[in-house]
Amino acid sequence: MNNSTDRLLVITGANMGGKSTFLRQVAIIADTRSNGLVRSGDVRSFADS
Repeated sequence: MNNSTDRLLVITGANMGGKSTFLRQVAIIADTRSNGLVRSGDVRSFADS
């Protein structure tokens, strides 16, 4: 593996520890980034309108 770009995570933990949720979120982020659907947010506003 190339240490500068390749990553390997070993995710361990108890049952119901959130491992599947973490992996699901990573997969969703990777998929949307690869499709160009995510823009880096410089400014986000959640103020009441």
